[in-house]
Amino acid sequence: MDDALVVARLALVVVFALAGTAKLLDRPGSRRALIDFGVPAGLAGRLHLLLPAAELVSAAALIFASTARWGAVAALLLLICFLLGLTRALRRGEAPDCHCFGQVHSEPASWATVGRNVALALPAAYVAGFGPGPSLAAWVDGHSGEDLWLIATTSVAAVSLASTAVLLRQNRRLRSAPAQPAPTPAPVGVRAPRISLPGVDGEVVRLADLLVDDRPCVLTFVAAACGPCTRLLPELARWQDALADRLLIAVVSAGDADVAGAIAREHGLGTVLADADAAVSRSYGIAGTPSSVLIDSGGVLRSRPAAGQAAIEALVRIALQADPDRAIAV
Repeated sequence: MDDALVVARLALVVVFALAGTAKLLDRPGSRRALIDFGVPAGLAGRLHLLLPAAELVSAAALIFASTARWGAVAALLLLICFLLGLTRALRRGEAPDCHCFGQVHSEPASWATVGRNVALALPAAYVAGFGPGPSLAAWVDGHSGEDLWLIATTSVAAVSLASTAVLLRQNRRLRSAPAQPAPTPAPVGVRAPRISLPGVDGEVVRLADLLVDDRPCVLTFVAAACGPCTRLLPELARWQDALADRLLIAVVSAGDADVAGAIAREHGLGTVLADADAAVSRSYGIAGTPSSVLIDSGGVLRSRPAAGQAAIEALVRIALQADPDRAIAV
């Protein structure tokens, strides 16, 4: 029984330490996943830090015999919350990205995800009910080197087998997915594609509204789960303030108005629009985020998409100096 309790504790330590660390390293993706599961954007802005912190605290508590039972109880409560969120989404016919292990491993939620969480809840319940078991030092002292080697190699083999199964499943899914054609950039020198998107206050914003002050507009496309976008957003806020009298920096966020509002509040941005179905992004030929295009004060598209922070900075500098009737090649 002691062996089973220690192995269960160590397995939970590995899983929760990996999950918590991966979520902290991909905070925008974690926030986006919470919103996708129905958590209000304001609450998600706090939970995307509290959740991985709770996972790491649970993992640390499970290491020591004196706190292992409390760590198991905390892990069990977290898993129950995950299960409630998963089943609620699946019953609504939705399959948001689970983002369970950040960018290390993330896939659309399914009943297999539910099964994985149930499988993790079993050892957590076992330690909470029958634990904590011996301390790790006492457990190691009570086994021979051969026993410890056998336990270690068996555990590594089990993890390798599970990892191989996950990778094979992902490979099959990727190979069976239909190839998506790259979006075609809108032609430069003609009227910019139409825009009609909700802002953070729910009002519908059109292209004419962006150009009402007779300023050119740098339209920048971002996504909440995009690391380069997160690094660019504070710069966009700074440009919005510093260049307000010469240039409009407008942000188009993938996702709904809650996501756009969270981005606006977190980074102090003014004009943020929500492109929930990515229709505007496709119409401008945006292949990835962050990307920007320049629209002159007359509503004519003056550049192809500039992708990445360096290219966007160059586009802004050129836009401030450019002849409004000349197309800009980026």
